[in-house]
Amino acid sequence: MDTTTRQKKIRSLASVVPLRLSTRERSLLAVLEATLNVSEYTDNIDISSRRNKAKRILDGILEACAIGTGLAIVANQNEYVFHEVNGNSSKKNGGLLKLPSFRRSSKLKKSSNNTATTASTNGNANISRERPTSSASEAETDVSVSTANTNSNNTDEIEKEQAPVMNNSNHTKKVTTTTTKANLATRTPEENAEFFQEVFEIGRRNKVLNPSKMRSTYGKLMYMLQDSQSPSVAKGLGFCLYKEMLMVGPHLAEMQIEELLSDERLLDATMHVSDLDEKSGKKIGREEVQKLVRRKREMQQELIHEYGRKGTATEEE
Repeated sequence: MDTTTRQKKIRSLASVVPLRLSTRERSLLAVLEATLNVSEYTDNIDISSRRNKAKRILDGILEACAIGTGLAIVANQNEYVFHEVNGNSSKKNGGLLKLPSFRRSSKLKKSSNNTATTASTNGNANISRERPTSSASEAETDVSVSTANTNSNNTDEIEKEQAPVMNNSNHTKKVTTTTTKANLATRTPEENAEFFQEVFEIGRRNKVLNPSKMRSTYGKLMYMLQDSQSPSVAKGLGFCLYKEMLMVGPHLAEMQIEELLSDERLLDATMHVSDLDEKSGKKIGREEVQKLVRRKREMQQELIHEYGRKGTATEEE
């Protein structure tokens, strides 16, 4: 396979190959797997009952969200960075994602609040929540948390980004993205929607990368995602659990280092080193194999050193 063909193949694969999990994402994956192991979602839904099935599905999803929140707090993942676009919570993934808005009934709001209260009492911290008195369009949420180690406010604004967006009337509208760090235990499941979206996306991405994993829990995860898309359930849930899977190509574009895919050094950094010659099939000497391995590692270090700094600078901006 010539160099041009290999470069085209790498660029085409980058758009469909999921991104590998980071250390932080692996800790969230452990929270998801523990949640799915504990949850009895399929046992309570796939049975005959006189109760409304949509109500049972909603209760099961909210229960799983409460379990996941509690396990995240125990795993020291209670502080999460939320992104808000003009007051709407969203997660940046190759663009600005606006969550669908649903109107919730008073009965379902009461059920959601009870579930959130159960999750918040499982932590070791003494938490006092203040409801915001500002309008729903504000981008900041005032949350005060007092623990044994700190008395500072747990919600603080980290960064703001502005980007012009064209609407239907051909007028430029500024979109403001506010990054806020908050405690999961002090928020309702609807407010923690971004956290649940990322956790469920990590599980799906891990399954694609490792098909042999999550054999007994992946089906339960997909049933939750499928049932949450039902109009009757989605209206009561108030938020969406689905998030697009993070791929290599879109991630490089978001980090503004997509030129990495066109770098010729990437071919040597990703080449398969074998002790057999591709054309003749004869065995290659040990010294030649070690030389190819050293070259591969050198190219990897050069790419990491060059594009890693660019990606870090983009994140800081």
